[in-house]
Amino acid sequence: MWTWHNTPEVMLKSLNDFPGHHPTLLPRHRFRCLLNLSRPLHSGIWIISISLIIFLLTLTYGFRIQASPVTIISEPVQSGDVTVHLTPDINTVFRNPFMGWVLYPCENGDIPNASAYWASQNANARYASTCYIRVLWSEMEPREGVYAWNTDANFIALYQGALNRGLKLAFRVYVNSEDVPRQATPQWAFKDGVPIIHQGNDGPDPDITSPIFQRKYTTFIKAFGAAFNDPSKVNWMDASTFGNWGEMNVNSQSLNAAQRQQTLTWLCTTYASAFTRVPTAMNFPGDTWSNAEYDSWCFDKECTAMRRDGLAGPYGWVNTKQEKSILARWPQIPFIAENGFQHPNAAQQQAALAQALFLHANFLDLRQPRAAANWIQKKPEWVKIFNLYGGYRFVVRFVMYPRMITANSRILLRAGMQNWGVGVLPNNLKPWNNKYKFAFGLLDATGNPVKIFIDTAPEDDPSHWTNSTLYTPVMDRTSKLPVGLMTEDYWLNYNRTYMLNVPGNLTGVPEGKYNLGIAVVDTSNANKIDISLAVNAPRTASGWRLVGSISVGHGGTIR
Repeated sequence: MWTWHNTPEVMLKSLNDFPGHHPTLLPRHRFRCLLNLSRPLHSGIWIISISLIIFLLTLTYGFRIQASPVTIISEPVQSGDVTVHLTPDINTVFRNPFMGWVLYPCENGDIPNASAYWASQNANARYASTCYIRVLWSEMEPREGVYAWNTDANFIALYQGALNRGLKLAFRVYVNSEDVPRQATPQWAFKDGVPIIHQGNDGPDPDITSPIFQRKYTTFIKAFGAAFNDPSKVNWMDASTFGNWGEMNVNSQSLNAAQRQQTLTWLCTTYASAFTRVPTAMNFPGDTWSNAEYDSWCFDKECTAMRRDGLAGPYGWVNTKQEKSILARWPQIPFIAENGFQHPNAAQQQAALAQALFLHANFLDLRQPRAAANWIQKKPEWVKIFNLYGGYRFVVRFVMYPRMITANSRILLRAGMQNWGVGVLPNNLKPWNNKYKFAFGLLDATGNPVKIFIDTAPEDDPSHWTNSTLYTPVMDRTSKLPVGLMTEDYWLNYNRTYMLNVPGNLTGVPEGKYNLGIAVVDTSNANKIDISLAVNAPRTASGWRLVGSISVGHGGTIR
């Protein structure tokens, strides 16, 4: 499962010598930038220069040199450190937060019969992480103050069926009556004074600038948030509300600059204030609002994720210009993808998957039961590729720790972290507030932590762990669609490694022998583990991955 190597101290060269690592782990050009050297140096001068600098810096206790992405430390280390090399898990599918395949019960707001839906979607559910319910406001609040999640047994059975199958939820509620099964905005809202701006093909559309509309919809969003502002049940909440299918293409109403600013700012801040613990998403880029307007009035107003409907669509819905807009905002803003076809053929599936990977997507849709079954049965290898590499996939390549250490002393633990996914863990988003942290745990014989050492260094935040390998699809000259999907070996190429250094002390830890575990913990929820690491190492019932053991007593010293 792992191999042991005695390493009494960490040398610059030894970091490059770890099995499975590549020479780019500590590339010379990065040291050259660090030292402000304009050209390569003779190897002897390199050794003298680096040694001199490290000697000078060690005069200041705790000083740390960072040559991103690897941190070289000059802090005291324990005698008798060992290094454990872990092998990546390249097969297990994890339902980690905010990533994975998505199922659709509702295509255009038409809530299905819950029993029939889950009977047809049940076999597909194990491949997905999220059930995305796209629904009409009139369905959710048929009478003012009467909400479907409290009174509609079928709606309750629909979302509860997802939770019962280990899926999290996501929602979009929209108000325009174009290509929907029935009127989108409830009739009672119009009776109470919401102006009609346009007669859609399935009912009237509201004036979204109306104070009456905004007041009533705000009340609805607040009630919605009170019921579903729970990250253990909800992956994200779409703030996209306006336009056809809620895609923010407000074709039925002409807005001037002041109206564009007021409506978008109101919409995003209202959703963000109601969903304080769940990321909110906005369909982006769009036609009604410019990219700069989205930045100023939406993303800067705490709408925290990009979503784009219609990847690889037949009309160039997500073209090169829009791709650049998405890539320019990633990874600070994560990306949620939707393919442009309800029932895609093989070429369309491949095009959507390739574009989603290229844009660093955390999510992509399998959609309704027939489409999901088509993906799973006819292209299982593509389903597996996105399950393994869509979103984030954290691989710990090695850990370093002392086998023995003195009780009540200081300790330094280290790990080399990689992200084998194309996406990002959006730990930086305000609803999450950097709650996820890498940690080591000293575990007793029952697997319970006696002491947890949490990496709190800002530079080690999981939102920084991104993959250095960019997937660039090959374009077919005739169809203009991306082809040449990568294989699983793709991610065995050069990858970025983050050196995590976790200091701590053993105060209060009784003498004895402990298992050493690693995990990404949720510091907002009593250090619960709900992110699985992709490593081949034994796993405790609570989620710790066991990587070795440490004896605490009189057998070790800190030098």
